[in-house]
Parts: sequence; C-alpha cells; structure tokens
Amino acid sequence: MKKYITTLSKLFDIRQLIANNGILDLAFSRKAGLSVARNIKKIDEDLVEYDKARDELIRKYSDDGVTMNRSNPNWDEFIKEFNEIGSVEASLEINTITADDLPENITPAACLAIEFMIGEE
Repeated sequence: MKKYITTLSKLFDIRQLIANNGILDLAFSRKAGLSVARNIKKIDEDLVEYDKARDELIRKYSDDGVTMNRSNPNWDEFIKEFNEIGSVEASLEINTITADDLPENITPAACLAIEFMIGEE
C-alpha cells in the first residue's frame, strides 16, 4: 500500500480514465484484479461528496438544472465554485500492483490510467 495524494478534480479525471479505457474488463492477475477493484471502490467513495457538490452547482447555475455550458451567463460563477470544490485535497491508501501484474494486452492509455497504482517490483 502507498499513500496517494491528489485533488478531487484529478481523482475524478482518473476515475473517468479508468472507465473509458476498459480497465475493469482487463484480465489482471487475481491479486492485481482485487487491488484494482479495491482502489476503484476507494476512489468512488471519495468522489461521493464531490459528485453531490457538482450536481448542486449545476442545479444552482444552469438554466435547466441538468447541463452547464460556456454560453450560460452564470458560467464564470459556476467555474469559480466548481474549481474550488475540485481543488480540495484527496488522500488515499492505494493497493499497489507491479508491472508483472499487468495484463499482456494492456494498452498504453490503460497504463496511464492506473499508473498511480503501480508500485515497486
């Protein structure tokens, strides 16, 4: 295990990269698969309040309460508050995996998405 310190916005970006690169569908070793799953669960738990705050901001500033875009007259206020929420520090105890635990067919994009989980051999 290692401590991983980042911000909530970067943690959200990591979670999106994991989802978009099919990390959960890769054939890791048993140990690595369990570690990856536990790490994703930790990330999701840390993002619960971030997601709620983001949704509240969208409801507060958007015209329809669902979407927000740059053409909205409240965009600057929204972005200011959104960036404040995203800049909050997040600290996680990450279960590490080794390069040997990675699936043979892993893509470079998938490696980048989980790079923070890879520890020493």
